[in-house]
Amino acid sequence: MDYCIESVERHGGVVANASKSGLLVYLPEPIFVGSLLKIELLFVKGSELNSIGATAKVVWSDLAPKEIGGEYRYGLRFESFQEGDLRKLRKLLTEVTETHGR
Repeated sequence: MDYCIESVERHGGVVANASKSGLLVYLPEPIFVGSLLKIELLFVKGSELNSIGATAKVVWSDLAPKEIGGEYRYGLRFESFQEGDLRKLRKLLTEVTETHGR
């Protein structure tokens, strides 16, 4: 996952869990609850690199960084998607659920 906060500079993060309404992510910096992030979820399908673009709001945080990697944990709620990307997210989640039986 790539993200930026009110700037052009992009940072990388890790998605730990995803749903149709939001994400659990690990990011390398402290961010305030209520902040809006422009995010790009990157995933491989077959041999192609794909992405989903969205705006998400930080709705909760665990500001104590993990001891390994110094990452911060956040709950993000999707606010909006780039055109067609909500459909891509739903399809991806369905495929992952069917593949992993969850």
